[in-house]
Amino acid sequence: MKIAYLIRAHRAPAQVARLIGALRHEGAQFFVHIDAKVDEAPFRAALAAPDVRFIVRRTRMNWGGYSMVRATLHCLRELLASYEDGAPDRVVNMSGQDYPLISNAAIAAYFARHADMEFISYGAMPPAFWGPVQMQRIERYQFYDCEPLVWPSNTNGAISRRLPWRLRAAHKLAHWLLPRRSPPAGVTPYGGSAWWCLTGATARRLLALADANPALARFYRYTLHPEEMYFQTLLMNSGMDPARVRGEYRENALGDYLWFVDWRGASPRILRAGDLDLLLGANRMFARKFDASVDSRVLDLIDEARPYHTLR
Repeated sequence: MKIAYLIRAHRAPAQVARLIGALRHEGAQFFVHIDAKVDEAPFRAALAAPDVRFIVRRTRMNWGGYSMVRATLHCLRELLASYEDGAPDRVVNMSGQDYPLISNAAIAAYFARHADMEFISYGAMPPAFWGPVQMQRIERYQFYDCEPLVWPSNTNGAISRRLPWRLRAAHKLAHWLLPRRSPPAGVTPYGGSAWWCLTGATARRLLALADANPALARFYRYTLHPEEMYFQTLLMNSGMDPARVRGEYRENALGDYLWFVDWRGASPRILRAGDLDLLLGANRMFARKFDASVDSRVLDLIDEARPYHTLR
């Protein structure tokens, strides 16, 4: 099975190399995008291999901004262009702090059993898991990707308050004083996770739809975390049969979403060795987020368990 892993990273080259090593199998290709704000050289040194390609058109990725969507679209374009025979069987969009919980054989077998299914978490805005307050993401003007109103983030992804108070005040005033916004006519907005597994044919179709719908890009350019909404909205408004899409939010719980994420906090919790039973009992294909500088033992334990673990 041809699986294209699209990995966005901005730190920890050795950890990204370990992720690729864990996922490496016949038919796999790895497409790595390194945030344009950081030096790519350490990643090229750590990841040098015939099955690894670095995305040429790098993007400065800003926390909460449309630059995340732009980077993913550039990556998809380069990824799909590299397949002369059309497209891979699967495109897996993940971060450099993810890790697989099952063997590569089990991953391929699961995708083969569900060859026509798309795996992406989704729910009509606002998804039950998010709550009504999250409508502010799209109804209010957001400027998290607009220079000089780029909001720095710390290493855990949380907003840093280093931005001068005058700029913070300007952002808040614009957020509340400008009129409420609505998506383009006829579009129902959706939300979910930034990480997904789509068939190659659907990934190519979404890229074509993105090119054909510039109004949607203009709308999401001024939203918060559009990478968690744009692709869901594009897919669920494309006319695709919802029965082919796995990962719907139901009663505050994820359906067939393939990632385990511990959301017992404002952002994904760093997973540690003490979480192993939780991880292996989650019935998920991947998990995030990991930080080898905090706890690398958890990755060792997962590697020991992966050959004997599969999805139910």
